[in-house]
Amino acid sequence: MLNLRKISLISGISAAALVACSPAHATTISVGVAANFANPLSDIITAFKGYYNGYGFDVTYTSKSTGALETDIINGGASGPYDLFLAADKAHVDDLVTTHSSLVYPYTTSPSALYEFHYASGLLEFYSKTVNINSSGLPAPFTTNFVIADPVNAPYGKAAKQLLTNAPWTYTSAIPGGYVFTASNIDNTLAAIDGGSYAYGFVAKSQICKVISGVETFTNYHYSYTTGYDPIVQYGVEIAITSRTSAQQDELDKFVDFILNNATAQGIIQSYCYSYP
Repeated sequence: MLNLRKISLISGISAAALVACSPAHATTISVGVAANFANPLSDIITAFKGYYNGYGFDVTYTSKSTGALETDIINGGASGPYDLFLAADKAHVDDLVTTHSSLVYPYTTSPSALYEFHYASGLLEFYSKTVNINSSGLPAPFTTNFVIADPVNAPYGKAAKQLLTNAPWTYTSAIPGGYVFTASNIDNTLAAIDGGSYAYGFVAKSQICKVISGVETFTNYHYSYTTGYDPIVQYGVEIAITSRTSAQQDELDKFVDFILNNATAQGIIQSYCYSYP
């Protein structure tokens, strides 16, 4: 009985020791990410948690159009809902930094406070699941309904609208209108094409392209547009939340640094056919 009791006590001590050695301060941060970057972000989170194995870090994310995410941040104020904003452009981040400065937080103070950072650059693709558009792109004039992301809230939709105002289309009608329809974000745009609601439309290159053995490989049919719209430079910024703990701030800073400086994260971003700054 004494031996059994001794084993029981040792087992109890061992269990307590395991609890003590496990992450005592498991932390979670939340990211609001532009829809085009949701899949790369998911891969980056997995790599980040592996790199910091044993720290108890976790990262959750919400994917929407950039404009909708900024609205969430402004409406949430100092209460959140996101610790980090990964936008699909610079303009929305600039707006937070200049117009809502109390809502942003510097992710480093050495050598100087850096509020916004460039994490990727994307391109626009004309895409179809069923129509071979590889050699011709968007017909001029339009002959079929097609879809773009909402140009008000989605930077890739804004780029598509800019493209449509140039020759050979020189589109001047309201969007949506005529043959041009919109989806709320770039993920829903792709889903509308893949689901058969539209024969084709404009999507983000990262949604239909992967680098395999050093070669860009595309899904289905596509036509690349590299000019005719403002460069799609994607910026991020940490959001100031009063309830964030020092442990969460530490994780957040490490996560931003991981995105910007870790070779694995950089490789993930480039594998989705983004250019890395």
